[in-house]
Amino acid sequence: MIIMFKIFLIFFIFFLNCCMFFEIKQNDNAPENLRYGDILLTKEQAEKINLLKNNSNIIRSHFRKEATIIPWINGIIPYTLSLKFGLMEKIIIQKAMKKIEEVSCFKFKPRKFEIDFLKISPLDGCYSYVGKIGGGQDLSLSKGCLYDYIIIHELLHAIGFEHEHQRFDRDKYIKVVYQNIEPSQYHNFDKINIHEVTTFNYKYDLKSIMHYDETAFGKINHVTKKKLVTMIPKDNSMSLLDNLKLSQWDIEKLNLAGNCKSKSNRKDEYIVTDSTVDKPNLVVANCLDLSPFCHLYLKQGLCLNGIYIQLTTSLCPKTCFNCILSV
Repeated sequence: MIIMFKIFLIFFIFFLNCCMFFEIKQNDNAPENLRYGDILLTKEQAEKINLLKNNSNIIRSHFRKEATIIPWINGIIPYTLSLKFGLMEKIIIQKAMKKIEEVSCFKFKPRKFEIDFLKISPLDGCYSYVGKIGGGQDLSLSKGCLYDYIIIHELLHAIGFEHEHQRFDRDKYIKVVYQNIEPSQYHNFDKINIHEVTTFNYKYDLKSIMHYDETAFGKINHVTKKKLVTMIPKDNSMSLLDNLKLSQWDIEKLNLAGNCKSKSNRKDEYIVTDSTVDKPNLVVANCLDLSPFCHLYLKQGLCLNGIYIQLTTSLCPKTCFNCILSV
């Protein structure tokens, strides 16, 4: 009887996942280094933002935290689960991890003696650092975060993925309705500089699990008591209401990020062309690497490393998925 009840509870929780909009719950007691809804900044990143946030000359849409992504060795991500989690909560978290493992070569392993690991705890919200920062790094999953799509979203941040709606070319695909956004939340729609992140040359993905829903950070309509729409797809046939699972493009980019040769299934129609970016760019047909060591850079994760990303994408545009040149 107890076993049947547990099985029912698991299915009930996962049923709820299919019936909720994607919204990372914010907490008034969230850490000071929390930005963009659910991203933790390192001390250096937070200090940089604090120095610049009162400077009126800073253009919001072009400023972003400095990337410091370090690759997880061999795609293995050690983790610990807080004792504050109950058995059922641990099962839910591990099932979400399993979904990532099933479609990529990344592996989540309970920590033994590893120095670098995810310290998963029910702190005060849903949030994570982007990529490996070194040591035991916090990933918070409080009570309201225990849905597989939120857990997967935060785990992808920890792997190194940014928000899709912060892409440099997002204005070609969505309209951000600033009048419906709380002014204190404008920063959540900062755009990521093209030189600070790799898109693997994929088009903008409205279905990505890394894309927030259409009412994210919206003001409350005092009549309906519902949040106002803050993002509208420019393609009328699309919506931002069902970003509750890994999209096909999420999966393919995940495999490229992990250099997962056996599971990557990239298709040409997903690659960006000159009509898919929000600035004068073109894709060079004969895009070539300039260094004989590009394959080593990719293997060592330097194509995604914030310290080296500008150098590696310049020297190795083909290998590092950066065959877009300004004209």
